[in-house]
Amino acid sequence: MKSKNITKGIMILICLSPFLQIYSEAKIDVLVLALISALSILVVTIKKDFKLSPLFYLFVYSICLKAIMSIIIGDVRYINLNRTIGTQICILLICLLTKVQLKDLIKVYKGFAYFSVVFFILQIIFYFVLKYPLMFEIPFLEPDPIYTQAYKYLERCLISNVIFPRFPGPFSEPANYAAFVLPLLIIELNKKDRDGILKSIIIGMTILLSTSGIGIVILSVITFYFAAYYLAKKKMRVPVWLFFAFILIIIGFGLVVITNQAFRDSINNLFVSNNGLKSSKADYRIYRGLAYFLKLPSVLKIFGIGLYDAEAFAKILNINNQFDVETAFYEYFNGVSQIVIYFGFLGFGLVVYYFIWMLRKTKHLGRLIFFAYILLIIGSSHLFDQIGLLYLLLIKATSTNGINIDRKFSNIKEMLNLKGL
Repeated sequence: MKSKNITKGIMILICLSPFLQIYSEAKIDVLVLALISALSILVVTIKKDFKLSPLFYLFVYSICLKAIMSIIIGDVRYINLNRTIGTQICILLICLLTKVQLKDLIKVYKGFAYFSVVFFILQIIFYFVLKYPLMFEIPFLEPDPIYTQAYKYLERCLISNVIFPRFPGPFSEPANYAAFVLPLLIIELNKKDRDGILKSIIIGMTILLSTSGIGIVILSVITFYFAAYYLAKKKMRVPVWLFFAFILIIIGFGLVVITNQAFRDSINNLFVSNNGLKSSKADYRIYRGLAYFLKLPSVLKIFGIGLYDAEAFAKILNINNQFDVETAFYEYFNGVSQIVIYFGFLGFGLVVYYFIWMLRKTKHLGRLIFFAYILLIIGSSHLFDQIGLLYLLLIKATSTNGINIDRKFSNIKEMLNLKGL
């Protein structure tokens, strides 16, 4: 089997992996990530070179930290190996895969992303015309119990005659749909031509219709960025009227969607609590993580507590705060909180170092995707999961041709010496 064919298979599996997160109880998502890792190592072996990025520091550090903290906790009930292994593999893949190996990623990703957009539109048509709750499910696989209710959401809406529900596309929730297709919006807008603008209008409308709060926030920021970019540099290869028609359509369509109660609830729920009866997403995702971090002992603030050990240490150290929600997944923090809680100030420094190193080697398109990624991890937990992996690899795939984004290692001694990076 040629390494080129293996590489294409890797790209397909990377783009497929975000769809598999709902099958984590059956460990399908981790098995696919392990397969991607094995195939990546096979490609490296065939090509007889080995390349790593500075994020390898965090990979080694997080493994050592997890091992130490697992011994300290000593209770297997609180050691989430499934999610830990999946995250570790994602970090390794970000370190391992090179720009050369990722040359087909954007093309493959666009195929999956356009499938998602088409499925989203079909989902709306099926709901209103055929009265059928169309959901994307892989045959012979059962979603985790936590997602079962999410998959019955459209069915409940039909029974209750909900005028306009929140459509999730081929995912379990609208936020994942918006997160998955946002890079496609950026790719199309970055073309700066008529075809890209027209496609962006369709993609942007579906993000609005998803009523995903974080998706709409990022869509708004990206839209106004391109408006400012056009006015400043005038690099759009389209008539002025068409570009501003795009902005007006997105704004006008947004104003129409605002009249929808689900949309208003989604936006309000980002930052506004319901009189103490229901916490906002900012309460649970952002403020809760910061409050948790501030209650950690100084040594754990510096070194971190290890991946997905927040619940265990909350019980050990009797940590609780006003933002906790008993019925929600305890380890759900936004990406920034995940870094400082799981990896401490030391790990935060390693991540920032990698981000700066990566930005120095990316083109305009990659930097825009990176900007969307930063906004995403501020409002969600997609730091190093399958969607976060996709974002970071798309950024690496757009790195400049003049600079080799990775460094070759000819032997184990050099592999462990990362000072030159």
